[in-house]
Amino acid sequence: MYKRDVLDDNILNLNEYIEKLKENEIGVDFVPAPSLQEKSENIEIAYVTYDSREIVENSLFICKGNNFKVEYLEQAKAKGAVAYLADKDYGVDLPLIKVDNLRRSIAVCVSTYFSNPEKKLNFIGVTGTKGKSTTVSLIFEMLKAQAEAEGKVKPGLISSLGNFDGVNHFDSNLTTPEPMEMFYLLYRAVQNTVKNMVIEVSSQALKYDRVYGMHFEIGVFTNIAPDHISDVEHPNFEDYLQSKLKLLERSDIAVLNESSDYLDEQREAARNAQEIFEIATELNEKTKSNASDFEVYIRDIELEQIGMDFTAILKNSNREFRLNTKLEGIFNLENIAQALVVAELMNVDESSIKKGLALVQMRDRTIDVKRENDNDNVIFHIDAAHNGISFEAVFDHIKHKYPEYKRVAVFGTVGNKAENRREGMALACNGRVDEVYITRDDNDFESLDNIFDEIVIHLDPDLPVTRIDERTEAIQSSFNNAMKLWENKGIKSCIILLGKGSENYMKINGVKLPYEGDEFYARKAIENYK
Repeated sequence: MYKRDVLDDNILNLNEYIEKLKENEIGVDFVPAPSLQEKSENIEIAYVTYDSREIVENSLFICKGNNFKVEYLEQAKAKGAVAYLADKDYGVDLPLIKVDNLRRSIAVCVSTYFSNPEKKLNFIGVTGTKGKSTTVSLIFEMLKAQAEAEGKVKPGLISSLGNFDGVNHFDSNLTTPEPMEMFYLLYRAVQNTVKNMVIEVSSQALKYDRVYGMHFEIGVFTNIAPDHISDVEHPNFEDYLQSKLKLLERSDIAVLNESSDYLDEQREAARNAQEIFEIATELNEKTKSNASDFEVYIRDIELEQIGMDFTAILKNSNREFRLNTKLEGIFNLENIAQALVVAELMNVDESSIKKGLALVQMRDRTIDVKRENDNDNVIFHIDAAHNGISFEAVFDHIKHKYPEYKRVAVFGTVGNKAENRREGMALACNGRVDEVYITRDDNDFESLDNIFDEIVIHLDPDLPVTRIDERTEAIQSSFNNAMKLWENKGIKSCIILLGKGSENYMKINGVKLPYEGDEFYARKAIENYK
């Protein structure tokens, strides 16, 4: 349960929750329960929840979810709920707070229960199609390194990679949690005297008001491309884009990426921000001659066996220094540059920047696996990329790092959602890879035939394509063929395994089945080759 501390006695009555909703311009209609003799608005609320299993005496129960059933409300009443909040009257004999914006009302009520922790913290929010997790990790580690050096409280973190309340680490189930978990984490952070929270903000969280009431001191927008478009996510790209832009509308300072698409829309969304900063790298040819126009400019890039060396020019503090990262992928330079802007704004010193940067490796998402003693003639590159814009970035990185290698892409895609990814993935392959294997990746209830057809239709007709349904077999087959190509023709290959990263399951027919991970099966393929 997400409960306040026992010693926290800030217990409000039902009417005070109603007033909080009205303060947030939510339409409220209070419907008393006929059977109650006392004035029901004065009932004290000891707990707020939308999970009927967590009801305690004097709870306010919130009716939410597409699969909500009246039985849940009846169960809540039997367990001690004294009122309920919903956008319709369910006919249960309890006082009803009927609202015209249920999702926003959930955030307001949960925040109220936890004594409005969002008003006591500084927020750095990061959104975008790709690079959110990496950028959040970079910012968090740099701020944490500075806090440790100064003996101050560490920052908090909410991310798909995990959550941190200043003392305790928690696993993450969603990129941005549902309101109950979200505001509980913020409440714990306040209790732990945290000042700064770094948050990875998803488009769903922005669209459905999970972060309603949170104002961001700094909002970082990494990039944008079509993704998460389906009947159960965003109906179209415009909805996805507008959801993402809400972060900039709520930010005092906006940090943008000069190479991102829809940059004008981002600037417009951030028009009320106090300042707008932009970053650039020398990889974008048009910025080479005007580096002074950008808050952070990355140049003199050298790829290492693992990671990169580069020079960062920081205009705000008039600093220029050489940095090293263990992150793979030249696309990560944009994530680093935006993290450096935040570090500048938060007055992080060079030593803490370097220490924080060194701690972020994202090995669970990107790794190279090679045979021993064969001069790296066939290499596996494993990456968690799962949409078109991420595919493009990975392929461009492989082209820079292994320019003489044949590039072989092995991937599938999730079933039953984000169907638009299939076109993006295929188009990213065209002109960037030399061969494609299409295989399984969390197809869930959707047939592999349908997924295969929707990818292949967008591939160039002359691009060689092989379908192998079982992912382990596709990995083994791609390696066997690449080794034969080297042995017979002296052609080196980089086999790019995409989508799964370090995930240890495969979702099929609603069940998460054990899967050892792409790295395990890449190494197995190497061992099995005769």
